[in-house]
Amino acid sequence: MERKKSNLCPCKILKVLEEGTVKTKYEVAWLDRNKKVIETAIVNRSDLIWKKSPLSRNSLKPFIRKSTYRSFPWVLHDKLAEKYQISRDPPQDLEGKVFIQDGIVCNKRKKDATDVEESGKLKKKKVEGEKAEATGKDKQQKEEPIKYPIDDLLVQPVTDDPVFTARPLPSTDFKVPMDCPIDDLLVQPVTDDPVFTARPLPSTDFKVPMDCVGDLLMVWDFCSSYSKLLHLLPFSLEDFENAICHKGSNVTLIVETHSSLLRLLKHDKDEYFSAVQKRTRPLKITLTNWTEFLCDFIEIINVGDFSTNITTVKRGHYGLLDAQVKLGILRELVNQVLGTDIVRENWLNSVLTS
Repeated sequence: MERKKSNLCPCKILKVLEEGTVKTKYEVAWLDRNKKVIETAIVNRSDLIWKKSPLSRNSLKPFIRKSTYRSFPWVLHDKLAEKYQISRDPPQDLEGKVFIQDGIVCNKRKKDATDVEESGKLKKKKVEGEKAEATGKDKQQKEEPIKYPIDDLLVQPVTDDPVFTARPLPSTDFKVPMDCPIDDLLVQPVTDDPVFTARPLPSTDFKVPMDCVGDLLMVWDFCSSYSKLLHLLPFSLEDFENAICHKGSNVTLIVETHSSLLRLLKHDKDEYFSAVQKRTRPLKITLTNWTEFLCDFIEIINVGDFSTNITTVKRGHYGLLDAQVKLGILRELVNQVLGTDIVRENWLNSVLTS
């Protein structure tokens, strides 16, 4: 990154130009939003700033793979555990599932299965040895010759003959085969099945249209999960739905939700921050000017038919928008906030501390 007119602009170094032993200059290429070269320039070292790329799943996976020697559960290397004073004892929720043997974390299920398999092999060898010994003794005994032909019922059993039971009567209790696939509700439980409670019926009692229920739940869940980061007091799903359907333009819950999301976007200093800086209005979001910041956001994202509602919002009639449009704007706001560095760092800290 490089300072350009008091702003930071992305660039990449093409060549190092050394002038003596003190001054060092660089030939850099300016990059646009798509990381394509638009022009080149020669700058001093003091003009360059290195900005760390945002944390992503692709950068987190190699870090975890390098720091652990096994997964399910993850186990740190001994050197890292000693360096950062991390306990090697299994957590309480894994007691009875894993154990430590010779300094290595092992799965208890695999150990139990190995012990059972070894004990089964020993029993099998013992039974085979006893049978072989009994067979050898029987062969040594002299048997009296039998005169043939002889009736089958007169044949006496010997020691190595299997034990025969009475032949069972043919069964007539046949069940009609079931056509598969079959609905889950038609499957009859058996004796060893657990006791299941009745499945509740899916709720359809919503004030917003059914095709907007997904956006309603997503926005409410995000605001509830990150309420501390957004500086929002917790609110119920019913209150949020009533606020969306209300026709007033300055509903407190709606104003605070939009203001918190827009404030977080403004602090991230991305494309939205640059657009807001070009305006002549104050940068502080208040009860009277939050709709102006919302209009700036709608113009920047340029998604769907939201831009056709900018005039209505600017006139102070936000409450007259359809619930589908309101939830669509909030959905795009949440999606943009999820990509900010502030939310990603907060998520990473919660993962590492949990």
